[in-house]
Amino acid sequence: FVYESMKISIFAGLFTAVRFGIKSYLALVEAELRAQRAIALQQQAQLQRLAQQMQPHFLFNALNTVSSLMHVDVDKADATLQQLAEMLRATLALGEAHEAPLRAELAIAQSYAGVMAERFAGRVEIGWRIDDA
Repeated sequence: FVYESMKISIFAGLFTAVRFGIKSYLALVEAELRAQRAIALQQQAQLQRLAQQMQPHFLFNALNTVSSLMHVDVDKADATLQQLAEMLRATLALGEAHEAPLRAELAIAQSYAGVMAERFAGRVEIGWRIDDA
């Protein structure tokens, strides 16, 4: 009887220890997952805040560029304004999407670069080499 009760006690103790270990490991994995999600959400919030801060500044500079071009070259001012409109339209079309097609990202980057090239005319030259693939 003593021998059997010791075997059962040892088995129950081992079973409890293994069960506790598995539950602890699952809790640890869940906690790490929650921490990673929190970090990802924090980074996303920081990027959104940065984008919200950048947009008014960029828009202000772009409109000042168009305003100064209107006195010198109306056609360039119109082209710059059209590039700005293309960029804003493409940005709005993407909305709050976390992922975007490369074609859409390139369209936004090229419109942005066109506006900046006019803003820094004579001081910057932008060239694009993009493989079709």
